[in-house]
Formats: sequence, C-alpha cells, structure tokens
Amino acid sequence: MSAQRSEDLVPESQIGALWEIIRKQQAALERMEARLAQLAGDAPGGSRTEPCAEEAVSDVAVPSVSRLRTVRRSLLKSVGAGAAAVVGAGLLAAEGNLSGATQRAEAAGGPLTIDTVNTGAATTSLNAASGATPQILFSLDNSATPVPANTTLDFAAIVATGPAGGSGIVGISNTDAGFGVYGRSDVGFGVTGFSGGGVDIQAGGPLKGGRFLQNPFPGLVGAPVGQFAKGEQIRDSNGDMFLAVTDGTATTNSVFNKVAVVRSGFTGGAIHFLASPFRLLDTRPNQPSATARSIPLPANQTVTFPVAGISFNGQTIPAQAVGIIGNLTVTDQGGGINVRVFAGDAQLPLASSITAFPVTPFLANNVVSRLSVVSPAGQISLHADNFSVDVIFDITAVIM
Repeated sequence: MSAQRSEDLVPESQIGALWEIIRKQQAALERMEARLAQLAGDAPGGSRTEPCAEEAVSDVAVPSVSRLRTVRRSLLKSVGAGAAAVVGAGLLAAEGNLSGATQRAEAAGGPLTIDTVNTGAATTSLNAASGATPQILFSLDNSATPVPANTTLDFAAIVATGPAGGSGIVGISNTDAGFGVYGRSDVGFGVTGFSGGGVDIQAGGPLKGGRFLQNPFPGLVGAPVGQFAKGEQIRDSNGDMFLAVTDGTATTNSVFNKVAVVRSGFTGGAIHFLASPFRLLDTRPNQPSATARSIPLPANQTVTFPVAGISFNGQTIPAQAVGIIGNLTVTDQGGGINVRVFAGDAQLPLASSITAFPVTPFLANNVVSRLSVVSPAGQISLHADNFSVDVIFDITAVIM
C-alpha cells in the first residue's frame, strides 16, 4: 500500500462518527438486499407468498417484467456502491489508526492531537472544574523511555521553549508555604539549570530578591563524612556551611572545608596578604610613606590617617578593607611612652600597642586593628602618651 499523507487521514476525534456512518450504511444495504429478494419473487419464475409492507395489495398495478428488471439493476448498483463506501471508509480508518501514522493537527478550538504538532493562536488553559479538588491537574510520565548511555540529548517528559527575552516555564505560588517550581529526584538532581553563557540559576525577585534557603543536612553536626561530589555545599544543624573540595570514592571520603563567617554584630573577614609590606607611615624626616607625614606624633594627641583605598609605591589598599595587620616601630622617643593603634571611629582604648623607653632607640611590635566603619570609613588612629615619638607603620595584610 502506498504511503498515506498525514493530512489525508481521519483524526482520532472523528473515528467514532465514522463507525456510526458505517453502521448506517450496513443497515441500508440490508434493506436493499431485502428489496432485491422481494423483486426476485415478483419476476417470472419467482415465488412471492406475501406482499411487501410498503405496497398497497389491492390498489397498485403489478409492474411489468421490464420495469422490475430496471429497478433490480438500479438496486444492485446501489448495493455495490454502498458496500464499496463501507469497505473504503473502514480501510481508511484502519490504515490511519493501525499503521501509527501521524494524524492531522486540530484547528483552533479543537482538541489536542497526540503524536503530532499542534498549533495555537491564543492561550490554552486547563482549569479544575468548579468544586473539584484534584491533587494533580495535569500529569505526564515518560519514565518508561530508556536513556542511552553517554547521550548528549535531554530526555524529558516536558520541554518548554519561551520567546527571546522570555521564560520557558513560569511557576507561581499564591501562598507562603507553596512552591513556584518543585523538583524531586530519588538519586539524581531535583532541579538543574544550565546556561550556555549566562547565569545557570538565579534567586531574585522584584520585592525580596536574592533570598536562598538551604536546609540543614539531617542530624549533621560538623563536617559531613561520606562520598560526595567536589563542589557540593552542605549545611549542618547549626547552619554552618561546608564545601567539598575532593570527590569521594568507594574507599575514600570527601574532604570538606568549613566556610569562615563573620558573626552578626562583629567586623571581620578573610585575611589577604599583600605582595610586599605597604609603608603607611614614617614620621622621620625625608622618609617616603603613603601619608607623607614627616613630623613626630605629638604627645597626648590622637592623629587619624586614611588607609582603605590609598596607593603607594605601586600598591593599593583595597577600598573594601575592614581591618589591617602590620608592624609598628617607634624611635626617638623623649621618654617612656605608650602608643595606641585603634579604629578611626573608636574611643581611645586602655590597651597599648607598644611600650618603649629611651634606652631602646628602636622597638617594634605586631599590630592588628579594624578600620573605621562610620564615615569617613577605612581610617586608623594613633595616640602617643607623655612624649612625642617618631613611628614607622608597615601594613603586611588586610582583612576583607
């Protein structure tokens, strides 16, 4: 049989109506056959015992033999044509539905047709009936399809492609406890996102964008133990985050690093070591430094200097720095002194960063201090007690 074009086949929705037509044709054929049998009884040599119900027995003249033969030939033609129509319609339906051929897509306003491309010019909606409470309104299942090994194709139950600048799938939840999009997997990935050159997954919105909730790993306190993929991030029951830095194997557990955090209400961050010491201050005459100050610190006075964002000798202190680590040296003090180093927005502390006497012409000590956060931010203060003193201050690392 030659290949049948999809546009010539009968849609699934019309098969029932087609079989109804076939049944009517069959009934008409049976009536025609009964009439032929009746005519055969009226012809010479035939036998007719009872009149037809449709004939008047006493008032209608008996037709001639030639007339009977003409009527008989016409009925035979009708019987042949009707039989051909019945058989042809049945074959057409059988070919269209048993051969697995693609059927014609429905027109606008009609039902969707399976195994073909359907087109539409407006929004198609599926709403729950009034008073109905289905747990799932629309379900698709493609789990029986085997996925070939090492395939680069995406096997899925549903794929949605949106317009340029739009969205493929939009999920909406109208309650605080609901989910706009919900993904679940037994052993794989519940939800995955992929972008050829943009952001794979975004958490954002017009009102409270950027919020991201990661539930704690059940019963976990401290670093996870087991086989995980490098790059996984897991939170324990205290909310602390751990990052897997190695892949786990059948015989080796993954190695995890705990993410350092700055607790709310405190200032701090990660330590960043500079390529070389950054000379912030040198009050001795004709000595280069970032502040270019060449006079000693005065006795019993606080002097404040900018730190964050300044440059010197090819280096720049990051503008986001919140603290510094450095080395403080004092010299040429007039007597026993204390030098205090503290944030530019803080009160004068009781603790001394270094204590020196005239018998020690040079004395150095390590210093760690935060920078001011109140405008102007990123500054540091020094205070010398009792006597003036020259100071040299080198920054070796910043806290971000």
